[in-house]
Amino acid sequence: MAAIASVCMVAAPSDARPAALLPGGPTTATVVWTPCPGATGFDCTTVRAPLDYQRPGRQTIRLAVIRHRATDLAHRVGTLMFNPGGSGTSDLPVLCTFFPQQIRERFDIVSWDPRGVGRSNAVRCFADAAQATAWAAQLPSGFPVGSQQRRLWIRLQAELGRRCEQRDPLLLRYVSTTDSAHDLDLLRAELCERRLTYLGISYGTLLGATYANLFPDRVRAMVLDGNVDPQAWYSGNSALPLLLAAGFRCGGGADVGAVPRPVRPGRPELLRLLGRQPAGDAGDAGDAGDAGDAGDAGDAGDVPGSAAPPAVAPAGAT
Repeated sequence: MAAIASVCMVAAPSDARPAALLPGGPTTATVVWTPCPGATGFDCTTVRAPLDYQRPGRQTIRLAVIRHRATDLAHRVGTLMFNPGGSGTSDLPVLCTFFPQQIRERFDIVSWDPRGVGRSNAVRCFADAAQATAWAAQLPSGFPVGSQQRRLWIRLQAELGRRCEQRDPLLLRYVSTTDSAHDLDLLRAELCERRLTYLGISYGTLLGATYANLFPDRVRAMVLDGNVDPQAWYSGNSALPLLLAAGFRCGGGADVGAVPRPVRPGRPELLRLLGRQPAGDAGDAGDAGDAGDAGDAGDAGDVPGSAAPPAVAPAGAT
């Protein structure tokens, strides 16, 4: 397989300190890309990141990164970092075709598996895949509806948190949205971008908002689609707004950073219907919109360890 090395010289900011951006002048960033197995047209690489950004010279973890190169290099703008709300290395090959042609032509589209999940260093919360499958089989299908399903969901998520903490307490301690925002800044620097161009969906909106709050002078353009409320998330407010996702949608002539057209009005009749009788346990419909404390246990599933077998927290464990 042919490997492609990207080398750049970037002036290191003097405040936040990813491993690749230590204060004291220019830093050489080198990323070696190789074709991704089983994903034609995509390149993959691994970037080292500090486990603890307060002590960047100590232990490191691996971040799995994937790229779709701009097809019109003569008019290339730069790199568009993309977080779909989950694992980027598996989602980007599927979602890339939804990006407008203009974006695919002019931007390298880059995504990654956040620390704690996927092919990055991931917490192994179960001894094997069979245990993980057995745990996931107990979860209600889709979003928990009604008090009975909600109690089951909270109990299982709390159990997952205990499992993860028992098996990988060190790594779990450094899996947070703030840590991931520092990882995003490290990737920005490693990819030779002076400022970040970013698209975040679902949880990716919280990551983007956190990044912008930490590094406001390093944002070129940012699109947040399906926003998570940062104040509710960080305050531990259990009554998080229920997000009704309308699906991934991009206009054909979209321009990252351009002023968007007004959003099309929603479907009020659908919202009224869901308010009267949500899908699932109609008998407990009054409890359907209250997520209880499930959000408190959610972060426990998105945690680190070593990139390998499928004994990570299952997809329903967020």
